[in-house]
Amino acid sequence: MPLQIDVSRVLGWSTALALHVLALMLLLIPAAYVAAPLPRERMQIRMLLPPEPTPPVPVPIKPDVPTLVQPRTVPKPQVAPLPPPTASADDALAVAPLPASEPQAPVLAPSVPGPAAGGAGAQLQYRSAPPPAYPIAALRNHEQGTVLLRVRVEADGR
Repeated sequence: MPLQIDVSRVLGWSTALALHVLALMLLLIPAAYVAAPLPRERMQIRMLLPPEPTPPVPVPIKPDVPTLVQPRTVPKPQVAPLPPPTASADDALAVAPLPASEPQAPVLAPSVPGPAAGGAGAQLQYRSAPPPAYPIAALRNHEQGTVLLRVRVEADGR
């Protein structure tokens, strides 16, 4: 049996569907038109940079002129002249004394760089020194940090 299309039924359903779509669209449109607010005028910010620092004036470096140490003159001990010998019979057999000659300076070995004059075998054990004890108050406050020490060792080891 062939199906017959009822025109009144199709028109009823179509009208109901169209009214519902129209009602839904009216709900989506706001009741009053609200204009979008104008954007505020942007505030202009000027960045003021501090003036560039002037380069430091180069200080002329004076070369260190090592001070020359005047060598000490050690006075030579003067040998007192011997009294003139008196001739006697016993002295005839005696052997004449050798003339006094100046003693020769001892030969020094070439200098080898070694430990400082602070003492024989003195060594600077700065890197292997034990760490200092922390103050009790710092330990209780859980304070931590790094300490930088500057150690100045003079030529005599102090």
